[in-house]
Amino acid sequence: MEFKNSNQLKGYLRVESKHLNIHSNHIYTMYFTRQFLRRLTKENKEDFLIKGSYSQLANIKKIIRPITDIDATSPRDLLDSSYLLEKIINKKDDPITYKMKEKFITTRETAAFKIKCSFDKIEHMINFDLKQDNNHKFIKKTLPLVFKKDQPFDINCATLEQHLANKMYVILREIVFNKKIKKKIRRFKDYYDVYQIIKESSFNEELIMKYLKSNIEKDQEIDEKVFNQYLFEESFIEKHQEDYQVEAKRLGFKEEVSFEETIKAIEKLSEIIK
Repeated sequence: MEFKNSNQLKGYLRVESKHLNIHSNHIYTMYFTRQFLRRLTKENKEDFLIKGSYSQLANIKKIIRPITDIDATSPRDLLDSSYLLEKIINKKDDPITYKMKEKFITTRETAAFKIKCSFDKIEHMINFDLKQDNNHKFIKKTLPLVFKKDQPFDINCATLEQHLANKMYVILREIVFNKKIKKKIRRFKDYYDVYQIIKESSFNEELIMKYLKSNIEKDQEIDEKVFNQYLFEESFIEKHQEDYQVEAKRLGFKEEVSFEETIKAIEKLSEIIK
């Protein structure tokens, strides 16, 4: 490790925070999640498929908002994969030490972990969400450099089409539930992400539809007929504009993108993949 003590690391992260214009809390999370992910892939790359923000970063090669956690799936039984994860956490061959602080199994297929990362006098908590899933295809991608002293390494991650399909599924499900039971829209980061991915990337529309239909069939929470309906009622933007702006500030969206622009991108993608 290039840092001898916590003062050196703090100074480095302070500079990166200013350079990237990202709040220091997010900078620490991004640093320690990346370090833990590097350790995870070094010890056991085959049993963990990386999803979420790190998959997005690997696919589009650009930070569009701070990374706040690690999302992964495993084809193994949840208890087996949790045990493997704890073995990696407990290994003591790294200047950064890790300790499991909380383990919450939400369902038979999903678990959430809080991991304390320690280096000299620095302690920082990161979140790791794990899901059992043996249906995902994956690709090997090199995680690009974000901080100046980052080292590149490969991860097994979801394809861009899978990632976009997952984003669209979450958005569609929230919209359907919002109409049915007035469920509050919360995942505004997915709206912003879809906008940015469409702007930054090329992708296979047929594959997105294939994966999206697979999500719908598997979860059975929404109907495919949603594609034949107008997604956003007239007052949708006005109703949720303020909440979107609050979330944009809280999560540190790197680019100022209006809620209306994200809606147009989602509508465009919906039309393409019908």
